[in-house]
Amino acid sequence: MKIINRVILVTAALLCFVIITNSGESIEEMLPRIEDKPIEVLHKEEVDQGTIIFYQHVGLENEDLSFAYFRKRLLGGFELLTSGTQEVSSGLNHHGISFTDMAEMNGEFPPICFGLIGEDEIVDVKVIEKSRCIELEVKIIKSGDKRFWICELVDFQGTEWILIGLGNDRKEILRIENNV
Repeated sequence: MKIINRVILVTAALLCFVIITNSGESIEEMLPRIEDKPIEVLHKEEVDQGTIIFYQHVGLENEDLSFAYFRKRLLGGFELLTSGTQEVSSGLNHHGISFTDMAEMNGEFPPICFGLIGEDEIVDVKVIEKSRCIELEVKIIKSGDKRFWICELVDFQGTEWILIGLGNDRKEILRIENNV
């Protein structure tokens, strides 16, 4: 009888844990409360510490690129860690590409750099850590008619990085030096 009671108790505890961890707000439920204007989600990037959502405000295409970092809660749902908006029109108009970076926040999420690619001639992007001349992995994402790039600054040392835009022939079209 004691074994049956323990099995029932353990089963009830596990059932409660599953219900608690699977309840809570999803990212899709939280996004409309971050912004007061309609948004278009461009990409959802899973990282070790959580999820980064990249989005734009509807009607302001090529004027902004916004992001939101979410962390999965232990007891279900997600928590918004930070969000922000990058004004991209001047970078796109001047360079054909926009760029910004987000420093690490107390280990809550990885430092990244990212931006929109507006120039059709730019087919690839490189990010180089200037102090050690190390090329970092860059992911190019196409979402509808938009292209943007993202690079996690894993084990990044120093404060300076170089953004290079490459053409079809793999030749450098653009070079921008930046500080984190």
